[in-house]
Amino acid sequence: MRTRLQAAFEARHDPLTGLLNRSGLFALLDDTLRQDGKDAALVTVGVDNLQQINAAYTHTAGDRVLIDVAEMLVEVVGTRDGIARSGDNEFSIFLTHADTTALTDLAVRVRDAGATNIRLGAQEFPITVSVGIALASGRRPGELVRDASTALHQARDAGGRRWEFLDPGVAAEARRRLTIQSGLNEALDAGEIRPWFQPIVDLSEGRVRGYEALARWIHADGTVVTPGEFLPAAEQSDLIIAVDRVMLAGALTGLGVLPASLHVAANLSAATLADPGLPGYVDSLLAATGVDPARLHLEVTETALLRITPDVLEAMRAVAALGITWWVDDFGTGYSSLVHLRDLPIGGLKLDRSFTAGVETDASTHHRLAHGLLGMARGLGLLTIAEGVETQAQADALHAQGWELAQGWLYGRAGALAEREAPGAPRPGSGPSIK
Repeated sequence: MRTRLQAAFEARHDPLTGLLNRSGLFALLDDTLRQDGKDAALVTVGVDNLQQINAAYTHTAGDRVLIDVAEMLVEVVGTRDGIARSGDNEFSIFLTHADTTALTDLAVRVRDAGATNIRLGAQEFPITVSVGIALASGRRPGELVRDASTALHQARDAGGRRWEFLDPGVAAEARRRLTIQSGLNEALDAGEIRPWFQPIVDLSEGRVRGYEALARWIHADGTVVTPGEFLPAAEQSDLIIAVDRVMLAGALTGLGVLPASLHVAANLSAATLADPGLPGYVDSLLAATGVDPARLHLEVTETALLRITPDVLEAMRAVAALGITWWVDDFGTGYSSLVHLRDLPIGGLKLDRSFTAGVETDASTHHRLAHGLLGMARGLGLLTIAEGVETQAQADALHAQGWELAQGWLYGRAGALAEREAPGAPRPGSGPSIK
């Protein structure tokens, strides 16, 4: 005799796959969306050629395909929770916290895992799936299911074995990001990711004291892609670690040809900071190039410091033990505490460009904040660098406050090392800084 618990389970689950059925999915959506569905999304998956399988091999064969697809989805997602058979030939995956990057990644993995062959009788039959995605964005359960299904049908109408967002703008942005990531992978292999060097000057003397190595993607035809176009896509994948390593190697190569009095600073992402191989990699580069490690400065954003773990702290200290100085980039924007600056092996602070703008006006908030941050840096014994200096008035105000180094439009844009001038007074006004 069936218990009430068994009856309730059967009422909410599909007997063929054991997943939630349409009723169970709607109950889940209703409960969740009423509480907080702001970042929720529904991913709907369908077998492209199930009708042909049913016609050629009976519905029994079709049922076997559906069972295989259900198992594939559970394997890709890593749990049965939130997965439902929402129609005869549709499965849905409900995600409560997902951005477009995560949704795109899931859609690609489902699409690729669903492309397989299944043996039916004496023959193997190719199987493909299509994927539709709809963001909750205030939609009711019925609307969300309908819209995800609509996106699935759009993917099928476009040829199948595809994924589509219901919102064309979201879909275009997701495809652009994937295209950049694919091209970036090839660019790394082809050596198209290179450092360009932007001068850092002494505010007291106006002379070049070093450079910051900034990533550029230079196509074979000479076209330059600025970092704002490709670094965000790299940061949303493991490619950012490869980019950082290329930049580190390029920074040390640059130091090898620059006068010994100059330094080079290179940026590291949060992902690279968390890479356990970072200290060993830096050590191997130093050994290969023979560069004095004191001439290399590694920059990490203040925001990244908010996610420091014991392992990252240990890695930063290991790198500092090699003789390398850490600088905090974009300082003043990440709300880091003094505890971070006290406990981390930091040697310098770079004032964020948002504070530099307006610093020339004594009564401005920017002027007062820049002065306050300078006092804190001095109290901690840190070198001070101001970013985004675009006018002589800004440079004069920063110098009057006591900032030591500066970089920005006033001193020149980033360029290939061969284009950099010999050490000396930099030529101002050579164009906007592209960082």
